[in-house]
Amino acid sequence: MTVPNLHPSDARVLDLLVEAGFDPAVLPPLNAEDAARARALCDYFHSLDRTPIAEPSDVLVEATLARIQQADRDSAERMKLGSGESRGLRVMGIGNHLALAATVLIAVCVAIPLAAHSRNGSAEALCANGLRNLGRALHGYSADNLGSLPMTAGFAGFAPGGNADQMAQAADGKGGEALATLAHKGYCTAACTRCNGTRQLAYRVPMHRVQLSLLILPGMPVVADRNPEIGLNPEQKLSSSAKTGELPRGSDNHERRGLNVLFNDGATRWIIEPIVRVRTPLGIRDEDLWRPRTTDGTESLGSKAVANDPFDVFLVN
Repeated sequence: MTVPNLHPSDARVLDLLVEAGFDPAVLPPLNAEDAARARALCDYFHSLDRTPIAEPSDVLVEATLARIQQADRDSAERMKLGSGESRGLRVMGIGNHLALAATVLIAVCVAIPLAAHSRNGSAEALCANGLRNLGRALHGYSADNLGSLPMTAGFAGFAPGGNADQMAQAADGKGGEALATLAHKGYCTAACTRCNGTRQLAYRVPMHRVQLSLLILPGMPVVADRNPEIGLNPEQKLSSSAKTGELPRGSDNHERRGLNVLFNDGATRWIIEPIVRVRTPLGIRDEDLWRPRTTDGTESLGSKAVANDPFDVFLVN
């Protein structure tokens, strides 16, 4: 089929007619040829106006309205509680119910441990961040006080050969009070002297006559989560040992999962057992944070004498 095309001259004159609203009187002056084209185009369009046109039918309009009404009825039917789809849900078989219950149970069993793990990890991270702030406060205090530490104030006179339990009881509770000096003097907030702002921490105190500088040796622990062995009476120690075969090892600050430790160089580390490897002038050795070293070189919180060892690591609450 051939598609009719306007001659370029006719197209140009038609554009002029459109701009003039098909009123020849409004047209700009035209030459004889363009004027003839304009008259011919006007006659053609006027002939279209004289062509009879049948009245439009309402069939299409009525069909469209009918489909709209049917769609509205279908939508209202689906919204009813008694519809076929709703009844199908109510008569769901027992097998489907069991499958749904099993899915929910599995989801709960997975979600609860994940939530607990996330909560525990967040608590441990907050504790470690508090210890880092405490480390900065200790270094600031030490720099302003000739290298001394606030929790060693008043504890440097322990005589060698004393009873470890008596020494621990003498220091128990006083280290925290001395360390509160950091907050009182503006070195840190009060929250940094406790695990997550509420739980007690354990602090290193000298079990000897000589006051040590903060950085006398690298990698020495100075603060950790609460020592669970301090404060236990002999009956509690026997009961705990009988149940587990060993005294508590992880700190109860974190439900015995482990403990955060702050070292004198400002580093923090999460450990499961309170055993750390430290460097002393006599070499590298393992130290138990919860128990002092006795005269025979063992770690114990018993009645044996405590060695006069300035490099011993023993944290009290």
